[in-house]
Amino acid sequence: MKKVLSFLILFLFAFCTKAEKVNGIVYDKQGNKPIGFVSIGIVNSPFGTYSNEKGQFELKLEQFNVNDTLRFSCIGFNTISYIVSEFFETFANGDTVFLSEKITQLNEIVVLGNRIKTKTLGNINASRQVLIGFLGDKESGIIVENRENILLREVAFKLAMTEFDQPDSAVFRFNIYSLKDGLPDRNLLKRPIYFRIYNGQFDEYVSFNIRAENIKLEESFAATFELVKQYGGKRIYFAGKFHGSKGIIRWGPQGEWTEQKADGGPLKLHQSLEIEVIEIE
Repeated sequence: MKKVLSFLILFLFAFCTKAEKVNGIVYDKQGNKPIGFVSIGIVNSPFGTYSNEKGQFELKLEQFNVNDTLRFSCIGFNTISYIVSEFFETFANGDTVFLSEKITQLNEIVVLGNRIKTKTLGNINASRQVLIGFLGDKESGIIVENRENILLREVAFKLAMTEFDQPDSAVFRFNIYSLKDGLPDRNLLKRPIYFRIYNGQFDEYVSFNIRAENIKLEESFAATFELVKQYGGKRIYFAGKFHGSKGIIRWGPQGEWTEQKADGGPLKLHQSLEIEVIEIE
């Protein structure tokens, strides 16, 4: 009987720990400077946060398994992971988390020929009658079917908010992933891509040129947005569709990917996201 009780106590301790909070800062180990907008969270769970522009973060976990993995990741840096219980023990009084920079080279891609052939992929002509709410610690996007050699040129999307709800500004991070079992797998970018949107742009069609990033793809991929920082205002909405490229979503900076559906139902949603590409022969 005592052995059974001991087992139950250990089992409950492993899965029902008290809430923990820690403040810290993330630094570039080589450059000795803070890293902004680092994704910090428990792997495959909705719990986590982002560092701010100065690399500072406050991580609060209400409930967790002591053996869960806590991951720090940012494009251009090597990912670092901790066992949750060990992290809170080591960083109980706040400390610096160091990430090592990845050594990568951005090769310029030159498109030859007098006529450049372009096309647009993704969810075109999204409607403001279909609204997809965007909150912090959420990443969503679409699966783009592709079987050709392409170079990404421009990304565009349609937002939908009332004039009085708009934030002063918001920072989105744009990501491109390879696919595994029809869902995002590995981030293919060599450096992060951020879009900052300002008051007055949150109820219109917005586009950004990404040609200089030299993103060349030959297979289907996932394109997503993360809302890493919002300054004031209410919830940001993307326009959407009921049919189109498959929508995907994950809650938390290190959460598990699923197909995007309307709250509490089987209805599938397809977020506004268009990508103009150059076809490479």
